[in-house]
Amino acid sequence: MLWLATLLLFSSLSAGEPILPDVEPGDELIYFVIERQAPPFQIERNGFGHRGIVSDIVYRLGLDLGLSITTVSLPFKRMLLEMKKPENRNCLSYGSPIWRLKGNDSVQSDCLLSQPILSVNHSLVTRADSDFSLSSVEELFGQRLITLHGFNYATLMPHFDSGAIQKLDVKNQRAAYKAVMAGRGLGFVTMNLRVAYSFKTGESQRENFELHDLSSIIPSYPVYISHGCGVSAELAGRLDRQYLKLIEQGSIDRIVDRYVSQEL
Repeated sequence: MLWLATLLLFSSLSAGEPILPDVEPGDELIYFVIERQAPPFQIERNGFGHRGIVSDIVYRLGLDLGLSITTVSLPFKRMLLEMKKPENRNCLSYGSPIWRLKGNDSVQSDCLLSQPILSVNHSLVTRADSDFSLSSVEELFGQRLITLHGFNYATLMPHFDSGAIQKLDVKNQRAAYKAVMAGRGLGFVTMNLRVAYSFKTGESQRENFELHDLSSIIPSYPVYISHGCGVSAELAGRLDRQYLKLIEQGSIDRIVDRYVSQEL
């Protein structure tokens, strides 16, 4: 019962989320949301008003399949700890095969649906008035890069660990852009998807920043809906089949475009 009390304490259900009391045993799922770090995949304010690319897909799957979904918002590292608990393995999140690499906690990515939502690329976001140019990773030596707390980049970690490149961790994207403007680091390492959303919403102003392509340093990779490995094979199959139907109908592309139609 302790785990149930924990869920009741941290769960946050918005009006747009399906709450379906008459469900089959085993059709109750926990949907884990990263607190304040994951727009446009997961967008929330103080644990409420859940939306975003992944959230919209998860709630659509829940509605289509008649699932009961409890949303739990937690800081990133605490979320990973909760996902590891056997009683919480009947859950949904999002992940990528590349996040299983050495040095990363893979629980978020151990079990994925069969097709990705999209593929992501990364950029280094610097001040627009910076004269910095990027042609190779060596150009970053001796610099300080800004990253989100808890986020690891496999191709940059050896340089962070050796001290060739310094790293400044911040709590969220808003803090990252403020740090760039304040000159606390050369630039912010982030997904192009996140940058486009930030520009679209006005969280940061396009004219204040320059983007440097990091694809030669951080290769493009796919992002998937993930589920806990404790989810039954029968339910995982139903989730995957309905997800593939949404892809065929164009629903997934429409959800993505809702958040990141902004051109960089």
